[in-house]
Amino acid sequence: MNKLISIADVYTLINNPNITLPSQMKNNNIYSYLKIPNSTLQVKNYICFDFSSRKSPVNSTFKNVNINVSIICHETDLKTSWGNRHDVLSGVIIDAFNWSNFLGFELELVSDNEKILENDYHMRTLQFNNLTTDNFINKVN
Repeated sequence: MNKLISIADVYTLINNPNITLPSQMKNNNIYSYLKIPNSTLQVKNYICFDFSSRKSPVNSTFKNVNINVSIICHETDLKTSWGNRHDVLSGVIIDAFNWSNFLGFELELVSDNEKILENDYHMRTLQFNNLTTDNFINKVN
């Protein structure tokens, strides 16, 4: 979440006039789970993410980590001067995450899909994978 709120273009593209600091996007527009709040009383744009890890059955030193990021934008706030908001936000996140090593070894974008969520929201889902050490087993700092 800290990486997402540190990207200046994310703050701009979220387009929420009620937030004045990037840190206010936490649990307002950016959530650490893949679900937007049940009742939305105003049009908002969201970024939701989660991660999972899977250990290799043959190699206990490493594990595969999957990070899923969903960019969800309301159709009434979809257009920007650079293109559709969910597409532009996805590009900004891909630029910041793909081949970066802020979580350990390099992240790799392995999936980028667009969907319609209900009737009013457009969504783009990104999946990044990385191979990292299994710190719990190997006590790697």
